[in-house]
Amino acid sequence: MNFLATVAIIAIAGSGLMSQEQEQAQTPVQRFNAAKAELEKYFANAQYKETVKLLEGIIPAEVPEVKKDEQDPNVLVRSLIELGFFQDMHSNLGRALVMSGNIEQSIESFQKAKSIAELKLKGTEGFLNLQMQGWEQSIEHSKKRLADIETLMKTKAELEAKNRRNSEERKQLEVLKENTLSLEYEASVCKDNITKGPQAIAQMSDLLKKEREDSTKWSPVIAGLEETLKNEREMISSPSFGGDKAKYVASVIDTKTNLDEQPTREDKIKFLNRLAFLDPNNKTVQQQLALVVGNS
Repeated sequence: MNFLATVAIIAIAGSGLMSQEQEQAQTPVQRFNAAKAELEKYFANAQYKETVKLLEGIIPAEVPEVKKDEQDPNVLVRSLIELGFFQDMHSNLGRALVMSGNIEQSIESFQKAKSIAELKLKGTEGFLNLQMQGWEQSIEHSKKRLADIETLMKTKAELEAKNRRNSEERKQLEVLKENTLSLEYEASVCKDNITKGPQAIAQMSDLLKKEREDSTKWSPVIAGLEETLKNEREMISSPSFGGDKAKYVASVIDTKTNLDEQPTREDKIKFLNRLAFLDPNNKTVQQQLALVVGNS
């Protein structure tokens, strides 16, 4: 997951049996985190329909709004983290749907992940831009203030070096001596800001870059799936098949090279699941699917 979503601040229920009432009381994010091990097992075992069912039981109909509090920026941070988890939910659901053969519905899930990523970017961008602006102002102020402090400390040293001081100089030296500790502390803070500020800005800039990349990565995925559907529909509606999905599936599966050309076991399962989605009654597809899934 992208920025902020990697920061685990949400409490997850411990192991052990849980009553139905307690389970219902969990938030979607808590339920998603608690189900991660099971989801990983389902994906590893090519149990994509079970994955879809599990995720659909977790994901609520509505995406939470971005929450903000001008007095507490952590409210926005927590809200963005929550959105990151919702993005992951829809991303996992989209992947499971593609693998199960339901490309049409997978596009909807990836579009939701895309919209959440864009919403998250908008909130993150505003938050980080304010933080970076604050650091830039702090660095500039610290540089000016540090120069002023260095001038004052130089003046103090010069006055102390004098053998004779007039009344005004004695008063000035007395004030400087009284404020030496506070000036030294302030100088330390200024130096800290000047040193750490650029590092903080660089880190936030990098996080913002990753968020922007995250918000744009969904469009090519969606476009690729839409192109796949378009080509498939054109083939099915061609004179060779006349809109008959079963005839199309039979032709595809009976051409042995179509399956052999799929590079990985996962690709073969995805390929066969799509054919099974188009024609659940094709026995050859079901037989091949059983063979491929069984060869772990």
